[in-house]
Amino acid sequence: MKESLLILALIFAQKTSAAPGQNLETIKLAIVDYLSSQISDKLDHEIIVAPIDPRLRLPKCTKPLKVSVHRGRIKPGRNSIGVSCKGEESWNIFHSASIKTYQNMVVLKRSIRRGEIITPQHLTIEKKEISRLRENFFTDPRQVVNKQATKNLSAGRIISDKYLTEATLIKRGQKITIASRSPGFFIQMSGQAMKNGIKGQRIPVKNENSKRIIEATVVKPGLVSVDF
Repeated sequence: MKESLLILALIFAQKTSAAPGQNLETIKLAIVDYLSSQISDKLDHEIIVAPIDPRLRLPKCTKPLKVSVHRGRIKPGRNSIGVSCKGEESWNIFHSASIKTYQNMVVLKRSIRRGEIITPQHLTIEKKEISRLRENFFTDPRQVVNKQATKNLSAGRIISDKYLTEATLIKRGQKITIASRSPGFFIQMSGQAMKNGIKGQRIPVKNENSKRIIEATVVKPGLVSVDF
């Protein structure tokens, strides 16, 4: 009797150990499928699932795997992902996956010095990973042209707004042209800037003829406009 019980126990153990386990590759595929479904097709991205320890043994799930983001929402960079089985033998694990996102952005084609005005010749467009980028960047060179660099910047640098300022187009004491235009009327006169000015800024200027100080709007280097 004892020998019969021992034989039955051995057979049961062999069947249990031989039972098919969950293919770990299906877990990775389920994570990729889930994350892909949550990311816009318009966004250039790459999903990297961390390697799963090959020693992990899980019962084969008899139902589709359920995938969810652990604590929060999907974000660029590292995400904690929950994968669970609600089959006959349920289980739940947490794994990590990283999302890299890419976008075309404005990059310096050549170095620029502090105080230098940025021109189209300084710029190019390159696709860069933005997952870990904490700075505001530009996607259109027109957003950057005619800005002034606030520090020395090397070639290959992503252009960020923290490195830029509006260019000083008019400097205090500079000889300028004061223009006034209205329908059927246009006049120009010589003047002197009483203050530095950037494009669109109103600054005091002196009319060299009348010696009056008036407010004028900076248009471009050497030119201001005034409404009479």
